[in-house]
Amino acid sequence: MDNIPLLKVKLAIPELPNRVLYSERIKNLNIAGHRAVIITAPAGFGKTTAVLLSLRKNRDKMRWYRMEKEDSFLHVFYAHLIEALFGQEAKGVTDSARSLRSIGKISEEYPLLNAVICQDAWTLYPDGKDCIYMVFDDFHNVAGNTAIVESIRYFITNMPPNLRLIIMSRVDAGIPAGKLALNGSIALIDVQILRFTKEEVKKLISETYKIKLEYTDVDFIYKHSEGWIAGIAMIGHTVGFNPSDMRKLLPDDSNNQKILFRYLFNEAFGGSDKAMVKTLARISILPDFTCDDLKAVFNLANAAETVAWLERNNMYIQKIKAKATSYRFHSLFRSALLSVLNELFTPGEIEEMNLNAADYYMKLGDFNLAIRFLIAAGKTNEAIKIASAEGVRFMDAGDTDGVASIVQAFPGEIVQSNPYLLFMHGASQMNVESDQSYAYLHRSFLGFRQSGNFDLQMKAIGLMTAISFQKNDLKNIKSIISLLPKLKVVTKSRYARITLLFSAFMNLTWADKLRLGDILYRFIERIDFYEQLWDYTFKMAKGIILCRKGELEAAKEMINQILNHPTALINDHWRSIGMASCHATTSLMRDIEASQKLVVELATIGEKYNSDYALGYALRLAAYSKYQTRDIEGAVAQMDESASVFARFNNPIMVCVERMTKYLWEAEYAPAEPLAQKASAELSVLAALNPGQGFLELCQTTAGALFKEAGNYDEAENLLLKAYKTSKGKKARQSMCGTAMHLADLYYRKKDYKLEGKYLRIWGETTAGSGYVYFREMNYPALVRVCARCIEKKINPYPMQNIVGIYFGADAAACMAENPAQGYSDPKAFILNYSLSPIIKKVKLIKVKLFGSFKMSVDNVEIGENEWKTQKICGILKYLLANPKKTVSREVLSTVFWPESNAKAASTSLRAALYELRKTLARFGLAFESEDALIAEGKNGFHLCSRNTIETDTDIFTELYRQYKAKELPSEETKALLIRMTGLYDGDFLGGDLYDEWAALYCEHYKSVFIEVSYNLARLHMADDESEQAEALLLRHMKVDPFDEKACGMLIHLYNSTDQKNRAASLRRQFEKRFEAEMGIKPDLERT
Repeated sequence: MDNIPLLKVKLAIPELPNRVLYSERIKNLNIAGHRAVIITAPAGFGKTTAVLLSLRKNRDKMRWYRMEKEDSFLHVFYAHLIEALFGQEAKGVTDSARSLRSIGKISEEYPLLNAVICQDAWTLYPDGKDCIYMVFDDFHNVAGNTAIVESIRYFITNMPPNLRLIIMSRVDAGIPAGKLALNGSIALIDVQILRFTKEEVKKLISETYKIKLEYTDVDFIYKHSEGWIAGIAMIGHTVGFNPSDMRKLLPDDSNNQKILFRYLFNEAFGGSDKAMVKTLARISILPDFTCDDLKAVFNLANAAETVAWLERNNMYIQKIKAKATSYRFHSLFRSALLSVLNELFTPGEIEEMNLNAADYYMKLGDFNLAIRFLIAAGKTNEAIKIASAEGVRFMDAGDTDGVASIVQAFPGEIVQSNPYLLFMHGASQMNVESDQSYAYLHRSFLGFRQSGNFDLQMKAIGLMTAISFQKNDLKNIKSIISLLPKLKVVTKSRYARITLLFSAFMNLTWADKLRLGDILYRFIERIDFYEQLWDYTFKMAKGIILCRKGELEAAKEMINQILNHPTALINDHWRSIGMASCHATTSLMRDIEASQKLVVELATIGEKYNSDYALGYALRLAAYSKYQTRDIEGAVAQMDESASVFARFNNPIMVCVERMTKYLWEAEYAPAEPLAQKASAELSVLAALNPGQGFLELCQTTAGALFKEAGNYDEAENLLLKAYKTSKGKKARQSMCGTAMHLADLYYRKKDYKLEGKYLRIWGETTAGSGYVYFREMNYPALVRVCARCIEKKINPYPMQNIVGIYFGADAAACMAENPAQGYSDPKAFILNYSLSPIIKKVKLIKVKLFGSFKMSVDNVEIGENEWKTQKICGILKYLLANPKKTVSREVLSTVFWPESNAKAASTSLRAALYELRKTLARFGLAFESEDALIAEGKNGFHLCSRNTIETDTDIFTELYRQYKAKELPSEETKALLIRMTGLYDGDFLGGDLYDEWAALYCEHYKSVFIEVSYNLARLHMADDESEQAEALLLRHMKVDPFDEKACGMLIHLYNSTDQKNRAASLRRQFEKRFEAEMGIKPDLERT
């Protein structure tokens, strides 16, 4: 998994020790036979041994995750879980890793990640294949994180049935709760089950240790060990089960497990074994170790012999086979060894051990472990220096997860008190907890300012700016830039000078200072400097500058660079920000196909991550596309929805802009005066917000155009001239054109033909020279009038005809070229004559099969089963198709498809499923936001909306039945009709997936209709001596209703009449036996 801090040793399956202590009862626990198994017992009760023994024949089907304290961090937990479940080989198939990188606030959005992981699991481990066993070892280390516990509950309910979960913990994690506690597929194994009985202890000692003890001696061992296998083993290692030695060494109060372990440890390694104890105590500072580790860290020449001795004597060591075989001590044994470390070595010797380990792991590139050993050696400042250097290196490579792994090595109080660690902590949290990240970065910035570290001040500024841009917080961006001590920065370092230029350029872009921005970006491009995130934000800002200047072809080229940038390719949130930054370019070029691609991707990201930012821009761009294809009412509705979404996102600037654009479009079919007043009020709000990116001039032009339509020419002129002056001063050519269009229209209405001519020429020449065909400020009446006037006055007439042709068709363009007065004298009448561009779009044929197995095709191209990632994704589509006249809310879909999940988890699972559904339908030309959409979402829920032809087998079946019942038909026509009906009925409605009561009712209805018509068709076949057809139909009938006496009687009669007496008798015997066993009475088979 790219850039994710993974400790692969956690994912390696342990080996069973040479001498395994177990009982047959524990060996044969049915751990493999349950959907989930939760094993809860203290250390030393053989949890791992029980699992490894029970699954010994399925080792290749096991996935292992040994959890440590740092795994309670959600991003660490999910990184390892995704790797354990799917691995690198599934990278191109699964979406989980990308989702992990892209989620913003993981503490809030982890249910989405859970849903995506389940979808990927259904893809890789579909039901019906071999079982896979996902083992969570040492779960107690993360049990305090309620999000992880809740996630495990969700996985138990929603993973494929053949993906089994096994959780091992020393404490009760509280996983079975609510409905899950009643789930019969969960097995709970506790200490009482794992505890050895007296008989098992006796058998263990006699068969494994080959020692025969009196029952009183066994009773003594059991009393002190309480059936605890680690205690039993320690007694064996210490005194060899010698009765007199046991009674001498084990006092009555030593039955506490930890006390017993330490007591026996001291006894086992007293005296002559002190050298070995010292060796083992030194090794215990390593959480895991290989023979090479022991040689390098401790200069242990006989490392292999030491490890072999540990294995041979079963010294509580766990063997893990990976690329290099590693080992780890049992936790209790390691604790006991660590506890004697200070008794066996001086502080100086312990410090030297830790420094040697730190140096070794530094060379290996394991900075996390190196830092931990430096801290253990008391070298905290040196640890911070290493963390700072390596953390910045990870940062520059865009590896924020690598940064996170370094920060995790430090205790929290050290992180909070050091600006370098705060900076790294903030950087690592950018895509996890953005608010916390910003707070950490701001505190680190203040620390760097105090210490005079200008390079890191600039890095902190850059990341803070990136977070604010992600939240569309332009005011905060300006306040961040104001923090910089600019003069000092220029003199201190090249890095600071360069990043200051980047920051200044972005600030100029967002402030819409196009002239200075144009100069600065050309200068920056000549500098030899690259950092991934700075480069990405620079490209976004450059694209905005080019678009605002009206250099659309150059801006379009930036779209490709932004969407193919590494940042956009690995992180969906940054990708959506990049698409939002360049969405205006595709709409201003009237590139509807390119706009639609952005709409689909923004909408799917918005759905998946519940991102109102992405969804707002998707709706905005979709609204412009609808307007550009003359679907004005649809555009108004979409822009209104965009305003609502931006309001939810708390972006008041975009709310004002969307509402004012909606008012302008609405005025084409509604009275303009009240809309002009609404626009004026919105403009006052917007002006107070001090927006950038030309939004104020856009909305001044919009309000001016509305006052013009309402007949208030003075107010219109005031607003339009203000907007024009500002755009001209900025050299924002396309905005100038849009405003000039309305000024020309205004002065025509005022009969001031001199000023009309001035603005006609500005509009016509700039439009023709730059190839413009669309303007954010335009409405169709003004466009028609200025085009017509330009044609009449010979101001670039051919480009004007082209624009008319684009929106109203070739006939309209030819008519205007011949008689321009038709256009300018009454633009609205002209528009009514040519209301739609005469581009006839092909209607798609969508065929849907709802009986039996689900099938769907678009223009005879079948959407195969492999296109649906999970059954529930396909199920949502089936549910909506089966309710063609019904609006279905998100709440209903969540309840129907995730009944066992809580409301938040169900809602998030639905979002993840809809994200996949959107992608699949888009691949077949049925994207949600397109004009060919099959499904649309309104304020009350989802509904079918396609302009295409939807043909379902259930609709055809119902229509044929209506014809059959409506009137008497000739027998041949009736027979042909019934053959079609029975041919359509290919199984139960929705394949038996009866999501709720209505589906069950419809299923029974269609079944009863099939039964009725199959009787009649069978009679017709029999009357026409078509015995084979009659037999086949009656056999199908009896599969649908196995206890139908009438159908069975007809089939018996058919066999008798065709001289198949034996078959008739056999069928009668079998049916009577089944019927009587089920119904308790004898069947009446004489009814035919």
